[in-house]
Amino acid sequence: MLKKLSHVVLNFGFGIAIGAIGFISAFAGIFLDLTKPVSMTWLIGIAWISITAVIVLLKVIHDGMTKPPSALVEENVVSYDSATQVLMVRSNPNFTNQVLVAGYHIRGEIEELIFVGAVHHVQPMMVQLRILLSFKEFDVVNNYRDVVVRPTVPAHIFKNPQNEG
Repeated sequence: MLKKLSHVVLNFGFGIAIGAIGFISAFAGIFLDLTKPVSMTWLIGIAWISITAVIVLLKVIHDGMTKPPSALVEENVVSYDSATQVLMVRSNPNFTNQVLVAGYHIRGEIEELIFVGAVHHVQPMMVQLRILLSFKEFDVVNNYRDVVVRPTVPAHIFKNPQNEG
């Protein structure tokens, strides 16, 4: 939060301060009698600091709310066709054409690598993944909701894929 606040102050602080001074100057010139012996400069100074601080905080809040959500690094399998060995996952910018993916079976806290595949076809709402290399005899048809697919492949499968386990 402090880093965001300092970023806003350094990049927009001068403009915000000038805007606050202009607002307070206009307000004071219209509604306050500055010729009175009571010092209005303290009131104006406190109002200027307060308005500047509120505007800076509103800018930080606005920037935090308008950031686009980041894409998930993993997707759950939505459906599976055993005849073609094609999995369907929701569309995700991390799953583009010809990207290698790894599928993990999740059992509690343990993740077990069960296949390596590739993005076969990208549709507007779904992505088709074709299984290239299967490591376990796994009944994906009944348990595909426990499978998580990530667009990363562990390096050790390229060294000795037969001993994966």
